[in-house]
Amino acid sequence: AYTFPANRDYVFLINGTLTIRGNIIVPNGSVALFSTSDDITINRTVGSATNTAPRPAGQIQGLYSTDSSFVVDGINTCPTADKMLNIEGAVVTNAAGLGGSFINLRDLCAANLTIPSFTIRERLDFLLNAPLLLMKQNTTFKEDAP
Repeated sequence: AYTFPANRDYVFLINGTLTIRGNIIVPNGSVALFSTSDDITINRTVGSATNTAPRPAGQIQGLYSTDSSFVVDGINTCPTADKMLNIEGAVVTNAAGLGGSFINLRDLCAANLTIPSFTIRERLDFLLNAPLLLMKQNTTFKEDAP
């Protein structure tokens, strides 16, 4: 678990698998990008109770990119219900184009009919505050006849 300081940008390039075992909180004005060459796995202990309304703030915040799969691990054995996972930001899977997917292994048992086991909410402040190395440079080329 980690809470990032305000008004800071962080880029993590990971050669391997990333396993997140606690809440990752990124305040407005900051950006955290995690990019891995293998899977990103969210531990089954990360999440919120399924009976909370309205939807709580994201337990996992930031931009996540994996060359392989994004795995939301769960107990997946009823009658013990998993926690609902809420993400704020963006998730990209199969970034290398070699295969990978989003895998949700959570089961809310009886609550499946009324509550999603996974939610994602966009955070436009991540795009507005992204470090320059992540921003696409727009250029215009114009040729005038002599």
